[in-house]
Amino acid sequence: MNHISYHKETMKEQIQKPFTVKRWTLMTCAGWVIGILLIFGLGALTETLGIGGDSGGQAGIGIGMGAGVGWMQAIALRKHIQATQKWFWFSVLGFSASYILFDIIVIFIPVDLRAETVLPLASALGAAFAGWLQYYFLLKSISPRAKRWVIYNCGSWLLAHLFTESIFLINMGKEPRYIIIPLIFIMLLVGGGPLLGILTGRFFVSVFKKENTP
Repeated sequence: MNHISYHKETMKEQIQKPFTVKRWTLMTCAGWVIGILLIFGLGALTETLGIGGDSGGQAGIGIGMGAGVGWMQAIALRKHIQATQKWFWFSVLGFSASYILFDIIVIFIPVDLRAETVLPLASALGAAFAGWLQYYFLLKSISPRAKRWVIYNCGSWLLAHLFTESIFLINMGKEPRYIIIPLIFIMLLVGGGPLLGILTGRFFVSVFKKENTP
């Protein structure tokens, strides 16, 4: 009986384990890296199949990052919200729709759009759409303050994308023998993950604290 009671108390503590920015950031970082790998994988697939055209790979960015980050964030939220699989699918839907829209604009509108200018906006739009779906169907019932998630998600993704996009400021052809340049490249490439995790994680701390307040 004592063993059973201890087991029940342990399970109760695990279920009630508070949300932490540290774990959320680690999971978001993992999702960011997975997203990057998915982008490369989708890019190789579309190139092999000969699809995508001149705008090739842009839709893959949205699908890859939406899936990677959405998947790991859903895992991080399992003990805090219900139906976390929807979190993943809303993330994929939001970013896929935004980036596919960008590809359609490039194809049908004869305007010279630079990727480094438009893609941050595509990320912000995708984050806003995904954030609204996540708020309306998953977070709305938790706290009135959850409505701020749309703004937090949009702004955080925009900043994370801009941080990573600063890669384009690096002259990779200059003094390539120095290892510092590849290291900076890698740091900027993956650095958007921690930034995204910290910014969005601070939002959830306030939401879940409010939920647990009597």
